[in-house]
Amino acid sequence: MTDEQPIVRAAQPHDLSILSEYWYDRMALMAHKQTSVRLQPNARTIWEQTALIWLQDTKTHAVVMLSADGEVVGGLFVQLGTNTVEVMPARCAFVLALVIDLHTVHQRQGVGRVLWQAMFTQLQADGISRLYAPTQAGDMLENTFWPSIGAKPAGQWFGLDI
Repeated sequence: MTDEQPIVRAAQPHDLSILSEYWYDRMALMAHKQTSVRLQPNARTIWEQTALIWLQDTKTHAVVMLSADGEVVGGLFVQLGTNTVEVMPARCAFVLALVIDLHTVHQRQGVGRVLWQAMFTQLQADGISRLYAPTQAGDMLENTFWPSIGAKPAGQWFGLDI
């Protein structure tokens, strides 16, 4: 990444503004590529409000963010719950959002992997042994990232053993 050691920590409400900007940038790019995808005028506000709920509900959500050189460069949000995709394991995690600054010098510098490693450790400690990430046509970030760390297609999801 950089000479300075990146910092991974739990996301805080004050991080949501910049993380929502990264989320919106990626969604706007997808909307530009796919005419079937349209963003609501207040999509960013809705995402921030929803993400705040995720931050506050620590029993069913896990959130990590990464900063490098003093700036937030990405975040990973998951929901803990009952496995509805496969029979086993009974409990699993579902990716709600993987957001990375698409314009940063840190792009393609392992931001996703650092976020994943921190989340992996947290999920293991919580007794979660399976993660699912949604697949969306045209989403190059996630359709490239999840298989690169070993996730396998599982219907409309990528499945990954933890």
